[in-house]
Amino acid sequence: MKVIKELREKWHGWPTFCPKKKWLLFCNFGKKVSYLVGLRVQGDAKITRMTYFTLALGGVYYIFAPYTIIIYALEGRLSEGFSCLSLSGLYTSAVIAQIISSFSDARFDARDLFQFAIKNIHNNDHDANEYNAICTKNIHITIRRFISALILLTASFLVGVANPVYIFIKNGKFYTLAGILFPFVEKDSKTELYINIIYSLVVIMVAVLAVIGIQVCCGIICHTIEVTADLSINEMKELSINLEMNKTNEANIGVKLNRIFQQIQKIDEYIIKTGKAYFWFFFISPILYTYSIGVAIYSQWMNGFPPGYGIGVIGYVQMVILGLMGQISVDRNEKLRDALYSELKWYLLPVKRQRDVCHVMNRLQNGAVLTIGPFETLNFEVIKILTQRIHSFLMLLINFSK
Repeated sequence: MKVIKELREKWHGWPTFCPKKKWLLFCNFGKKVSYLVGLRVQGDAKITRMTYFTLALGGVYYIFAPYTIIIYALEGRLSEGFSCLSLSGLYTSAVIAQIISSFSDARFDARDLFQFAIKNIHNNDHDANEYNAICTKNIHITIRRFISALILLTASFLVGVANPVYIFIKNGKFYTLAGILFPFVEKDSKTELYINIIYSLVVIMVAVLAVIGIQVCCGIICHTIEVTADLSINEMKELSINLEMNKTNEANIGVKLNRIFQQIQKIDEYIIKTGKAYFWFFFISPILYTYSIGVAIYSQWMNGFPPGYGIGVIGYVQMVILGLMGQISVDRNEKLRDALYSELKWYLLPVKRQRDVCHVMNRLQNGAVLTIGPFETLNFEVIKILTQRIHSFLMLLINFSK
């Protein structure tokens, strides 16, 4: 009852909260959910028993997936055995993210990234100024995007489990998303059914909590990149108004421009640090998603593996979310470059400052972005290419099986 009362108070009080309190509520929600599965990268970055348990849960899959393939191969049904690999790409991507966030030294850099907006951007006041309005607007956009991502992931998960549930009700055959067999357990026995149900329920509970935590982390990174760009553009507009009305001098112009340039440089560094901390996640995940989607669709299309299409949809939604993160970093550079040219009245600046603006515009031309590996920019264009590769990979699997 106490928890429900607190939630009700926060819900009714939300419109009156200052930007910093709103942002703290969103971040703390993700942090508390992540703590339940041992992901503490938003807090103290400690390793707990739950961290090891979550990793061990994935380890069970990696042990029994090869065993499943061997059993099916011995029965002369190797292609059916590959169905258990449908989830392997998603599993591996999640494990990479967990290792980075829980065990590597990069987790301390990641913690600073997730706390950047709280410490350096949002104000703890209720002033009705443009700065707070921009912060509040971007917080609402981030929360709506977070809810939309959860709705899409939930819908794709329901697609994945609907067909297996229908088959189980119809003929008593139980299919799990993992599709693995357990040693020393008779196939299609009640014991196997109970083990599969228990394992599936535990995995689903952990996965749901982990996905919520990860989506909050993704939202924090996207929000930090977006809101700082909008705040910099707002300062450009304010400076332009003062220049047109001749309400400033060269010293104040220098201070204002330096602050704008420093904000741009800080977020350049922020994006670079994000890319370094999660380098292997951004590098390998698109490949893993492509592989997992192709195998999942093939498994249901050719071998009648019931959760296949659902797993494919889950993987594609994850891939699009990854592309969105990269696209936001690309759009931020374009938005700032356009603003320096159109919003900032640069022609009213002293000649020395005009050169500084040109230098920053040139730098933004090749500004910091999230990448797949060391070279390929992560954006929606890459997602289109990966979609084509999924189709090519699927055709390869079908032709190989003929």
